[in-house]
Amino acid sequence: MLPTDDERVQINFEELSIVVGAPEICPLLNASFRDMGTKHAINGKSTITGFIVYTIPNGDRVYGTIEAEGVLAQGGSTGIVEFVGGTGTCTGISGTIEYKPGPQIKPAKEGNHQAITVGRVNWKIP
Repeated sequence: MLPTDDERVQINFEELSIVVGAPEICPLLNASFRDMGTKHAINGKSTITGFIVYTIPNGDRVYGTIEAEGVLAQGGSTGIVEFVGGTGTCTGISGTIEYKPGPQIKPAKEGNHQAITVGRVNWKIP
C-alpha cells in the first residue's frame, strides 16, 4: 500500500482463492485462481485493474482481465472478468464473469483481507 495523502491511496494486490458454487457444467467449477492487480483510490472511490489465472481441476488454465470499481471501507468491488484465452480443454474460451461483493466476513488474520464474491459466469468454448 502506498498512501499519498488524505485523498489518495495506491494498493497493489495478489489474491489466491477457489471457485465454488458455479454451475456443474461450468469449466471453472472447483478451479483455483491467482490474480494480481492494482487499486487506486481517490476520495474513497477505487478503480481496479488486474489479470487472473484460473487453474481448473484437470490442470488446464483460463486467463482473464479484471476491471472493477468500489468504495474503500464499504465492502468489496463490483466488476467484470473478461476471458482472454485458455489452455487444453479451455483453448479459445470467451466470456465474462460479472461479480459483486458477497456478505462481509471478518479476516482470520489481522492485516489481511478476506471476502466472499458472488458472480454470474457466461462462457463459450469453440
